[in-house]
Amino acid sequence: MAIYTLPEQDVKDFLASYELFDRERVSGSHDVQNTVNYYKVLNHLCAVGEVEKMYIPPVVDPSLSIFENQLLWEEATADRLGIMPGGRVLDLGCGRGRVAHHVASYTGAHVTGLNIDRSQIRMAQDYANVTDLLGKQLSFVYGNFNDPLPFADETFDALYQVQVLTYTVDPRKLFREMYRVLKPGAKLSFLDWVQLPDYNETDAYHLELLKKVKPLLGAVWTPKVSDFTGPLQEEGFHILSSQEASITGGQYALIEKARSFFEATGMLLRALAKLHLIPRHFVTLFDRLTQDGEAFMESDRLGLFTTSWQIVAQKPPTERAEVNDARCLVAIAVRGAAVQASAAGEELAALGHSSPQMLVQDTDIDTTTLEFGQEPSRDFMLGFCVLLAASASRAEHPLSRGLEASLEE
Repeated sequence: MAIYTLPEQDVKDFLASYELFDRERVSGSHDVQNTVNYYKVLNHLCAVGEVEKMYIPPVVDPSLSIFENQLLWEEATADRLGIMPGGRVLDLGCGRGRVAHHVASYTGAHVTGLNIDRSQIRMAQDYANVTDLLGKQLSFVYGNFNDPLPFADETFDALYQVQVLTYTVDPRKLFREMYRVLKPGAKLSFLDWVQLPDYNETDAYHLELLKKVKPLLGAVWTPKVSDFTGPLQEEGFHILSSQEASITGGQYALIEKARSFFEATGMLLRALAKLHLIPRHFVTLFDRLTQDGEAFMESDRLGLFTTSWQIVAQKPPTERAEVNDARCLVAIAVRGAAVQASAAGEELAALGHSSPQMLVQDTDIDTTTLEFGQEPSRDFMLGFCVLLAASASRAEHPLSRGLEASLEE
């Protein structure tokens, strides 16, 4: 294991990097280097136990392990994002690439991971190579997400990140880049560390817990949910959901599992170090990593913070699709001129089971010139009904009035 032979300088740099967590925002090259120094060692430490993927997941099933809950949550998220075989997905802040590997294996999509630490990129590539997915379903790119993302416009069908936005310098700038690289209609998922409404920044005890928890989690910025949802909407995304992802309302059950494991492991490591069977720095690093676990549990019990708040948002479908819907609407209106009121009623009765393609299939409209969005909007479908009803009889027809009232609601 590489941690046994870590250079002394790496150990010193890791311990020094904890100054980063006294800050509330990342800024400048010094903070960037501290972030790299922190993760260069952390990824080795996390390989020791159940947090190899470097995050405690939402509680999906309290009876299962941390790792099993990670798998369940990752699969559920992939389903919510609509990731399909052959799709292109961006994992922002991919770490060792273990989440990307599972998402790629589960969905059949191609996942690109971006990370600031070259050592983690190499580990991700090595693991993907061993499992024969490198270059086929997995690729990994070095980069800092606070810089412009190194991808062309409208490259990805989905994007996700797991607990990395604490290192964001400018959320709006980053979200603007996300919007740029996502295809129209693509969805994104954030799972992240946030402060909850019960946190009181003037409460001395709350501040003490925050000071202890941030280094444990590797957190810098402690955002409110609105610090994410507001900028996302300002950059054009539609928020589909924003909620605590743990079914238990908190992560206590899994935090307790992690604490119990690390306590037992720490005792074993100290005994091995005393017998000179492992380097002393192993224990030093492990103790620093797991310090103040009780504070994390207490803040979770009090509902002050969570690392499992999930936001799902969508880049709106392309304007081209909306224009195509409008073209289809106008073309279909031609059909309404020849339809009697009774026939219009029959059309409306069946409309709930119709698509734009079905609506024009028996007409002389050239469907080869029409392109349809996957899910016509409510306004499009109701607008079609109004045109159909209005052209079938006088505007004061009850059918027309009812439909117009529906549109006004």
